[in-house]
Amino acid sequence: MIDSDLKTLEERIEALERRKRPSWVDKRDILEVFAKALLPIAIALAGHLFGRALSRAQVEAAERLRQRDVASARELKERDIAVSMQHSRAQQASVVNTFMQALLSENQRHRQLAIKAALIALPQDGPNLVDAIRATDAGSPIAQFAADALTQRRDDLIHGLFADSASVQVAAANGLVEGWRTRADIVPVLLDSATRRADDPHAVYNTLGVLDALDPDVIRADAGAVRAFAERAKVGPNRGEIGKLAHRVIGKLSG
Repeated sequence: MIDSDLKTLEERIEALERRKRPSWVDKRDILEVFAKALLPIAIALAGHLFGRALSRAQVEAAERLRQRDVASARELKERDIAVSMQHSRAQQASVVNTFMQALLSENQRHRQLAIKAALIALPQDGPNLVDAIRATDAGSPIAQFAADALTQRRDDLIHGLFADSASVQVAAANGLVEGWRTRADIVPVLLDSATRRADDPHAVYNTLGVLDALDPDVIRADAGAVRAFAERAKVGPNRGEIGKLAHRVIGKLSG
């Protein structure tokens, strides 16, 4: 009896132990449950990671294309500018040859007309050609005419720099930079005209723009006056861009 009870008790304990410790079959079932639960998560995670990688690759590819397009556009623009400049110089050389005949003519009236026309039609070479006539025929009426024409053209361009029309301002600035970039006589006259318009930010900015584009040796010849003008230009409300340009001009004085 006692033995029978003990056996029954042992069987119950074993049954409880079996419930407490899952069999391999139970464990495998649990693994399958976990696998089924984790599979969608794993697929979603893999898709998310792939999507991020693909998106990043697309962004990088687009950026490379953009940079390549920008570089190509820059190269094309630089090439177009170079071709345009070569074409312009070739055209100007042809015009110079045409003007030379009139500039060297024995007919003084023809020479006078050619001098005035050259200063307008040849913004880069015209002032040098007319100055050469002034120097070559020194003391003659035609030399005086050439000197007066140079002065008049310079003053007209400086006056245009302060015009109401933006297109006139740009044309005047280009004319001064092209024809008077290395001529020292421009700085005192330009500063005098600009000083009388010191309250006009556009006039001050345009003046600094021309000074910045002139040959550094030209503005250094009047370094004191240029520095004083640039220092005054930096003072005042809303002078951010003017201040930057003034600082650059001042920097060229000590180069």
